[in-house]
Amino acid sequence: MKQNRYAGQKFCKRSLALLTVLILTGILLSCKKADTPAEVQQRKVSALQLLGASSVLTPQTEWIFNEKPTTEAEQSRLKTSLKAADFDPVGLRVKSGVVLSIHVQVLTASSAIPQLMVGSYDRGTVTTYNLQAGNNSISPTNAGELYIKYASANPSGGKLKITFNSGHLGMPFYELGKTTHQEWLDALASDTDTTSKNAILVANRAFLVVSKAKALEFKNEDQDLALRLIDTALKAEDDFSGMDNSSVTNASRKLKIMVTERTSGYMDATSYRIRIVTASISRILKVSDLQTNGWGVWHEFGHQHQMHQWTWNSVVGEVMPNIYTLAARRVVQPTSPGLTVAQWNDVTTFLAKPAASRIYEASSTSLITRLGLFQQLYLAFGDAFFIKVHKYYRENVISVANDEEEKRLFMINASKLSNKNLVSFFKAWGFTVNASVYDEINALNLPEPAVDLTTLRD
Repeated sequence: MKQNRYAGQKFCKRSLALLTVLILTGILLSCKKADTPAEVQQRKVSALQLLGASSVLTPQTEWIFNEKPTTEAEQSRLKTSLKAADFDPVGLRVKSGVVLSIHVQVLTASSAIPQLMVGSYDRGTVTTYNLQAGNNSISPTNAGELYIKYASANPSGGKLKITFNSGHLGMPFYELGKTTHQEWLDALASDTDTTSKNAILVANRAFLVVSKAKALEFKNEDQDLALRLIDTALKAEDDFSGMDNSSVTNASRKLKIMVTERTSGYMDATSYRIRIVTASISRILKVSDLQTNGWGVWHEFGHQHQMHQWTWNSVVGEVMPNIYTLAARRVVQPTSPGLTVAQWNDVTTFLAKPAASRIYEASSTSLITRLGLFQQLYLAFGDAFFIKVHKYYRENVISVANDEEEKRLFMINASKLSNKNLVSFFKAWGFTVNASVYDEINALNLPEPAVDLTTLRD
């Protein structure tokens, strides 16, 4: 007991001494001029470091990377029209001309060559540098965020440990399930560097690169929930596409999709990523928007899933992504209808037209009305039908020379995979094809659908 009292006395004396120092320091500081905002900010950053909290000045610098398939290899396996990202952000950035010291340790050997990417697509210049085992000195010609690409056409289980030793800077970096909301707020508040005015948020199936200004605007949102909603939508689209791990060919997607903020235009999808214009960036950062207004984002993710072999572009290039949009919405917004009453009314009006003017491909036939055909196939045969279609095209070598051939094959395969004669259905929808296509379907000797598919509504 004496030892405990003595220890307590020592603690009290030390506490009193520390309190005295703090009081004297406060008196002295009160005599000097007011601190600048930068000095105040630096004290906050120092406090965060002392507390061991996450800070842009104390970022993660050691990363383990497992070899991935290249974006071209994944595109070939999944038969998608667009490529996903075969590179990963590391939550670091660099100034132009500053020498980066990077160490690469090979944990499991592979023929894949690791690469450092500097800069984010749509947010600045992107340059790429090969890395070798051991120490690397890289002097990037442009500033930007850092990414590691460790991919090959035929992955063989390679594994690396990459350590960023010097030359790098931290940045606002949020990882689903790892970063806390308070750490995100602290990181945004601590970031005074102007080298890169961006922030990155990482989900399981995507990562977002947005302006720091927009990250700050939506800083009070639930970042974990927002990222989980994005993951949920992407998983729904993956599932709808038959990526069910039933075989190597139908294995789940191996690469993430990048989501970037662009300053002009609108939303679109291109290689590696989808792009959201600044004015609409709330669609990926605001929880309520993701819960109730996800159509545009899910549509662009749909472009990352669509397969060119059954997307006759002049007619359904912008229709087909919405079969994935609806798949995502069925999970994220389960009470929402596929098409609205007004949209179904437009479908009814179209289907009631005389044959001569009832043309699916006509420019006067709206994209949403054209979507009605695919929604009726869903209402008749469910997810299972579309899963079969994706798997069929993924598992077979199918060569298509033009839009007409893509359409012909879809009509035949849709009949085969639904096990129904869909001649009347496609004729009702005004498909303009050679009569021989209908002869091919009739030759399959399939039964007619039990109900008229064109009467189906949500």
